[in-house]
Amino acid sequence: RQGEILPALLYAAELAGVDVVYRLGGAAAVGAMAYGTRTIPAVDKIVGPANVFGTEAKRQVVGRVGIDSLAGPSEIVIVAQEDAAKAEWVAWDLLAQGEHGSGAVAVLLSPSAHFLAQVARAGRDIVRKHPELSAAQKAMVLFKVRDLRAAMAMADAYAPEHLSLQLKDPHRWLEKVSCAGAVFIGTWTAQAMGDYTAGPNHVLPTHGTARWASPLSVRDFERYTSIVEYTASGIRREGPAAVTVAATEGLLAHANSIQQRISRK
Repeated sequence: RQGEILPALLYAAELAGVDVVYRLGGAAAVGAMAYGTRTIPAVDKIVGPANVFGTEAKRQVVGRVGIDSLAGPSEIVIVAQEDAAKAEWVAWDLLAQGEHGSGAVAVLLSPSAHFLAQVARAGRDIVRKHPELSAAQKAMVLFKVRDLRAAMAMADAYAPEHLSLQLKDPHRWLEKVSCAGAVFIGTWTAQAMGDYTAGPNHVLPTHGTARWASPLSVRDFERYTSIVEYTASGIRREGPAAVTVAATEGLLAHANSIQQRISRK
């Protein structure tokens, strides 16, 4: 905001081997990287989270460049048991997600109405001491569920970016998870650790896209090419099946480009 780059960010970039840094951001940065300017060369792929304007800019340049995903706003679902989770810790976890602002969602699912009340009270107490978190408190949504099985079913249907299992036997319930960007197991595993030091990349699928998408990984920076080679005997062996499919599709040239090779003596 002051026209300067955070020194810690520059130092981290240096440690990571970054040799060029441009001082711009948001939709303007996406446009500059996608199309190029007099001073900024066009790139092949744009990755990383953004606000609503930067995300819309990424959506508009898909095809011109590759992107990782249209991520955000941030979200967490916490499934908690009263006799395993600590109400104050859960309140802080919810507020930490709400702290992202701009549509962030922080959901708590628990079969215990008493525990939900404890978390709500802890959240209010924290905000009284730290009024700067009042906006984050608005992201908190507390649901009473019938039992843990129902909670896990709801969480999986939601397919959250972050799923926190603050349960007595979290590994048992992990087997019920099929859709989540990242799962945080046990009461000691603060979701914020995933933002900083846990290790996995933290550009994660949001808005239910965890049903079919995965977190950003090194694979997003790799490309692969198919290389195909047939011998005369190979195309005679497999070619007839391909000719049959091509003929079924009504593609004469496709079928004959193969048949000519099969028939050659």
